[in-house]
Amino acid sequence: MVRGPGGAPHDSADSASHSWEAASWRWLYVAIVLVLITLLIGGAFFYQAEETSARRKVHDNLNIVSSLKVEQIVQWRRELLGNAEDLASQPHLVAAVERWLQRQNAADLATITTSLSILKGRARLNDAMIIDTEGSLRLNLLGHANILDGTDYETLVQVMRDRRPTLTGLHPHIEDARPHVDVVAPLISQQGKVAGAVILETEADTYLYPMLASWPTAASTAETLLVRRFEDAAEILNPPRHLPAGDASSMLIPLARTDVPAVQAALGREGIVEGIDYRGERVVSVLRAIPDSHWFLVTKIDTAEAYADWNAHSRLLLLLTATLALSTLGGLLWVRRRANDFRELSRAEARLRHHKADLERAIAERTRQLQHRNAQLDAEVVDRRLAESRLQAANERLTNLAAERAAHLRELAGELTQAEQQERDRLYELLHDDVQPLLVAVRLGLSGVNDTTDNPTCVKVAAAAREQISQALTTTRTLSRELSPPLIRERGLGPALESLCRLMASYYNLSVDFAYDPDAEPADVATRLLCFNAVRELLLNVVKHAGTESAELSLQLDGPDILRISVVDRGQGFDAAAAQPTGAAIGSGLSSIERRLGMIGGGLNIESRPDEGTTAVIWAPLCPGPERDSLLGELSAPDSYR
Repeated sequence: MVRGPGGAPHDSADSASHSWEAASWRWLYVAIVLVLITLLIGGAFFYQAEETSARRKVHDNLNIVSSLKVEQIVQWRRELLGNAEDLASQPHLVAAVERWLQRQNAADLATITTSLSILKGRARLNDAMIIDTEGSLRLNLLGHANILDGTDYETLVQVMRDRRPTLTGLHPHIEDARPHVDVVAPLISQQGKVAGAVILETEADTYLYPMLASWPTAASTAETLLVRRFEDAAEILNPPRHLPAGDASSMLIPLARTDVPAVQAALGREGIVEGIDYRGERVVSVLRAIPDSHWFLVTKIDTAEAYADWNAHSRLLLLLTATLALSTLGGLLWVRRRANDFRELSRAEARLRHHKADLERAIAERTRQLQHRNAQLDAEVVDRRLAESRLQAANERLTNLAAERAAHLRELAGELTQAEQQERDRLYELLHDDVQPLLVAVRLGLSGVNDTTDNPTCVKVAAAAREQISQALTTTRTLSRELSPPLIRERGLGPALESLCRLMASYYNLSVDFAYDPDAEPADVATRLLCFNAVRELLLNVVKHAGTESAELSLQLDGPDILRISVVDRGQGFDAAAAQPTGAAIGSGLSSIERRLGMIGGGLNIESRPDEGTTAVIWAPLCPGPERDSLLGELSAPDSYR
C-alpha cells in the first residue's frame, strides 16, 4: 500500500477514484439506453418517411406517363383536325368538288382523287370520302359501300350547321366493325356556300391503340385504358392488356362498381386513386380527362408491382434497425470489457508525455532551422507569384477582348435578323392590309358582271379576270404566310418547319419527310427565324433545281448545345467541287444566311455529286450568349460537318 509523508494510507483517494468511476459507468449506461431509444424512434420516423417517398415516387411516375399519353392523344386529335382544315382550305380542291358534284367530269375527279390520295398517304389515313350537301356519300378511296354510319351522319349534320371541322368518337366501321375515328370538315366555296364535306377516316389500330399499349419502362402489369361513360356503365375503348384478344366480356363495367378506377374516371373523378381493376386485382391509378372529348384516361399498375421495391426496402430497413439495436447492446458489453485496458493506457500515456517533452525540444530546434529555409523559399515564391499575376493579367485582357468581339458579332447578327424580319412583317402587313383587300374588292366588283349582261365578251373577260384575281389573292396570302410565319413565335421552330413542309406539299408538290426532336429548340426568336429562312431557301432550291418530288428534313440536337438541321434530296445533284469557287453551290439568299449563321457560331455546308442528290447541313448554337463565346471566336464548323 502506498503511504503519504505522514505514513497514512491513501484509502480516501482510492475511494474517491472508485466512486467517480462508478458514477461515470452509470452515466455511460444511461447514455447508451438513450441512444438505443433514439435509434428506435428515429428508425420509425425514417421508415414512415421512406414509405411516403416510395408512394410519391410511384404516383409521380404514373402522373408523368399519364400526362405524356394525354398530350399524345390531344396532339393526335389536333393533327387530324389540322389535316382536315388544310384540305378544306384549298380553294382549287373546293372548286373542283363543287364542279364535280354538279357535272362529274373526269378532270375534277382526278384532281379530287389526287389530293385525297396524297393526304391519305401523308397522314396515314384509312380512307377519305366526299359527301354532298344532301348527306350522300359520293366518293371514297377504298370503294366501300356508299353508306354512312350513324355516328358519321350525326357529325355531318353538326358540321354543316356549325361550318367547322369536328371529330367523331371511337366507333366501329359499318362494314368490318373495326374501331376508327373520323374527322368531318365542310367544303365552303368562295361564295360562302357549303359545297359538301370531306370525311377523313383513321383506324384506331394505326396509332391510338399502339400508343396506349406502349409503356416507357419495363412493367408487366402496367397499362393505359381509354374510357368513356356509356349509359349506366363505364366502357373501356381500347383492348385491355390482360384480356385475350377479342374478349369483350369486361369492356362494360357498371357504374355501381365505384371501387373500379375506370368507373371513377367515367364519373368525372381525376387524380391518384387506388382500387380494384377489371381483373379483381388491386391497382394504383391516375385518372385524367382528355380535353375537348368525352374520353377519360386510366393509367394504372398493380399495387404489388408498384410497391415491390419498397416492400423489399422496408424489410431491409427493419433488419438494419434490429442489427443496430443489437450492435448497441453488444457495444455496451465491449466497452465494459475494455475499461481495464483504458486504465492501462492512461498509465502508458503518462510515460508518453515524458518522452513527448524530450521530443518537442528536439523538434523546436529543428523547426528553427526549417524556418530559416522557409524564409528563403518564401522569397522565391513571391517572385514566382508576381510573374504569374502578370501572365494572368495578360490572359484576362485577351479574354475580355475576345468576349467583346464575340458579343459585337452576336449583336450584329441579332440586329440584322431582326431588321430583316421587321421588313418581312412590313411586307406582310402591306399584303394583308392593303393588297388583299384591294383584290377582294376588285373581285367583288367584277362579280356584278354575270350571265345576264348583254355583251358575252364582257362576261367572258370578267370571269377570266375574277379567276386571275382569285389566283393572285391566293398567291398574296401564301406569300404573306411565308414572309412572317406566326408559328415561329407562338410554338417554336419545330412546328413552324412542320407547317412549311405541308405548304411545300400543297403549293409545290414536294413531299417532305420531317423528323424533329422537341428539345432541339433555339432559345431566341432571331435564331429560329434565321434557321427557318435557311430551310425555306434550301427547299425552294430542291423544287427549282433537284428534279425530284421528295426530300427529307430533320431537326436534331448534336451535343448538349448545338442545333443540327439537314435537308436531303435524291435529285440530280451537281458537282459541288467545281461549283463552289464560282458560288453556284449556294445562292445569294443562302450566302447571306450562311454569313449570319457564322456570326452566331453556326454555319451551312452543302455536299452534292451529279446523280447522287444533295445534302445540306445547318448548325447553330441553341443559346447564343456569353456561354457560346468560344464558338463565336472559332467561327468554324464542327469536324463532323466539314
